[in-house]
Amino acid sequence: MADDASEFLAAWSLAREDKSPLSRGEAEAVAADWEADASGNGIGRAELDAAAGGDLPAYLLRVFGEASDQDFPTPAS
Repeated sequence: MADDASEFLAAWSLAREDKSPLSRGEAEAVAADWEADASGNGIGRAELDAAAGGDLPAYLLRVFGEASDQDFPTPAS
């Protein structure tokens, strides 16, 4: 299953149209979507985390970059 999870992460990372940096919240939302799709393909969260080298949202932040607070102005800005 580890190979399936690695292939899933590679394919979904390449297929993601929006390659811009993510906030932690965005990474968690994307991870939840990916986990649901992987689960539908028989790949569990543990396999995804192992293939990602740990936490799936952290993997997404490593791959796509982490958006800084400066990237998202606050109402006070």
